[in-house]
Amino acid sequence: MARCGTWSVDDRQAALAALVDCVPGKTQIGFIGLGVMGRSMASHLVRAGYTVKVFNRTLEKCRPLEALGAVVARSYREAAEGSDVVMSIVGHPEDVEQVY
Repeated sequence: MARCGTWSVDDRQAALAALVDCVPGKTQIGFIGLGVMGRSMASHLVRAGYTVKVFNRTLEKCRPLEALGAVVARSYREAAEGSDVVMSIVGHPEDVEQVY
């Protein structure tokens, strides 16, 4: 079992599951930012069976995820609306300010 800090990965997953009931096919995830890291994370979520709404300022970066089954949102707000969980992987401070 992998260890992260003083908690095992399994402990962290159990703690998260206690806070948010994340179930593939039931939980809707909004995902903002599809650079190298965001694209990889979002694609894993789609492949795991989660409903994922993606947004990126460069729309073309959404297309590969759309082909996997993700829903393309037209705005940050649309990606978040109705989502149980929202994840953002945004690189620069000015980009973060634009999202939040």
